[in-house]
Amino acid sequence: MSIEVIPKEKLTAFERWELDSFDPAPPKRAASEGMPAYEIKLPTAQDLERIHQEAHKAGYAAGYEEGTARARVEALRLHTMLESLEQSLRTLDQAVAETLLDVALELAQQMVRQELQAKPERVLDVVREVLEQLFHPHATLYLHPEDAVLARSFLGDQLSHAGHRIFEDNKLARGGCRVEAGGSLIDATMETRWRRITETIGRSGNWIGTGT
Repeated sequence: MSIEVIPKEKLTAFERWELDSFDPAPPKRAASEGMPAYEIKLPTAQDLERIHQEAHKAGYAAGYEEGTARARVEALRLHTMLESLEQSLRTLDQAVAETLLDVALELAQQMVRQELQAKPERVLDVVREVLEQLFHPHATLYLHPEDAVLARSFLGDQLSHAGHRIFEDNKLARGGCRVEAGGSLIDATMETRWRRITETIGRSGNWIGTGT
């Protein structure tokens, strides 16, 4: 019995179906023709824990950097405030010191004036001290009128014997004198003596005399 081989392309649709139904099933392909299939792998509990730890570390590091930056800013602001406070305190201390010095000078002047009022003969010590500095006779002394009376009463004979003369000057404060001799001038007035005292401590002030 001979078998006739009929080409597949000449078979009818039914005949092809019957023949094809006995053919082995073609291998399965991926969803897209020509693309390899990939297996989806879900994270394990260890993977999730590792991701959590890494995220925690990253967040801590970021928070630490931010906190450190804020701390530096606050430290700088606090340092600036402290410097400003120290400067204010130094300024306040200087102002207080100057005020206390002014008060001390005022009190000292009041004490001297009270001393002169209580013991006006103190002016005689000033006159003697000035005359001891002179090497020229015939000096002219200028005193407050009330001090001139004291000088004539207690030093009149001594001054006359040395050829000194006394003149009254209402412009002078009590307790001081001005002496002229041989073209030289010695200013021992209270105004000048007080100014010299205040200048040595860097202050300035006028003497408020008594009995003027």
